[in-house]
Amino acid sequence: MKRYFLTGILTIFVYSAISTGTSLNKTLIKETVTIITYEINFNVEISDSWKARSIASRFNNPGNLRSIYDSRFVKYDNLMDGYTALVRDIRYKQLGQSRYCDGNTSITEFIYVYAPPFENNTIRYVENLCRYLDIDRTTRIKDVWDTDLARAIIRVEDPVLYKEMFTKNIEIKEIYSYD
Repeated sequence: MKRYFLTGILTIFVYSAISTGTSLNKTLIKETVTIITYEINFNVEISDSWKARSIASRFNNPGNLRSIYDSRFVKYDNLMDGYTALVRDIRYKQLGQSRYCDGNTSITEFIYVYAPPFENNTIRYVENLCRYLDIDRTTRIKDVWDTDLARAIIRVEDPVLYKEMFTKNIEIKEIYSYD
């Protein structure tokens, strides 16, 4: 069990006003603001067996791919299946077999489709991806190896899972066949 001691200050502002008259002709009699401050201290115990895991990790979906039918995150049987699906998704886009992208799509355009701004910090996503791949934001997706792009996406999506997959010798086989 890990024990955490949390402390903080809670401040509440209470506004009150007293008025007389009808709704059309009100006269303000008294207006007050009361400030109530509490000091908060409490202990939290968290079991060592509990681990906060990301969706990517829980669903074996390192690219956080969504279903085309209901937009929910896809759950795979194992990490290899999730990784394979990510590489294939990238490959289909590189080959122009997607309605969203083709091989001439820039990395920036690709990420705006893959990780849209209403859910992500897309600008930072593109910056990190380009830094990890050592490419420019205008690089076409067909000019990047699909497996390299997949690894960089995993690194941006879930750095902890990336380390587990690629630096701790978990077997991830590269996929070479073009289905």
